[in-house]
Amino acid sequence: MEGPPSSLYGSCPLVEDSFSRLSSQSNMYGLCAVPKPEGGCDLLTATLKGKVICFRYQSLRQKIRPVAKEVQFTYIPVDAEIVSIDAFNKSAPKQGLVVGITFIKDSGDKASPFLNIYCDYEPGSEYNLDSIAQSCLNLELQFTPFQLCHVEVQERRQRETVFLLSGHDHQIHLYKENETLHQFEERPTEFLFPELTDLPSQ
Repeated sequence: MEGPPSSLYGSCPLVEDSFSRLSSQSNMYGLCAVPKPEGGCDLLTATLKGKVICFRYQSLRQKIRPVAKEVQFTYIPVDAEIVSIDAFNKSAPKQGLVVGITFIKDSGDKASPFLNIYCDYEPGSEYNLDSIAQSCLNLELQFTPFQLCHVEVQERRQRETVFLLSGHDHQIHLYKENETLHQFEERPTEFLFPELTDLPSQ
């Protein structure tokens, strides 16, 4: 088999900037960008063994250096296996960072899937990742979770960002914030995404 044309060698604009070792492997759904209100973003990597690492650049000794730090998200059991992770900033005029983590807890006789949604409503802590990691809404799922992502929608002339979670039940589940209760709830998908109903099983 022939390789790529010689003209392509050295044309990739990406170079390795830093290297960090993880305590265990991750998967294709275990990486997400964390947007910062001042611009730019950090990265969150979730390992299968329940650890979440935040990668960011910091100014240290007048130099920009990469920093990796573990974030202690609550309500993730030590025997849990993280499946997916995602994060987004709330749509304006709302403020705050929201992080979602799906995992499967091994209870011995059966595996129990969960979705944890982290969001801090205390003024001044809406974008503090360490504070957000302590403010958890724990939702038990009736299906095995796969990819967790988010999308901005418009409802009643108001823009809002929601979670979409795919599962082994061949459905896309939607989770939307309830502003009155300060929590997220599952809502019917067909009202906002009728094209995501009756998905083929294969």
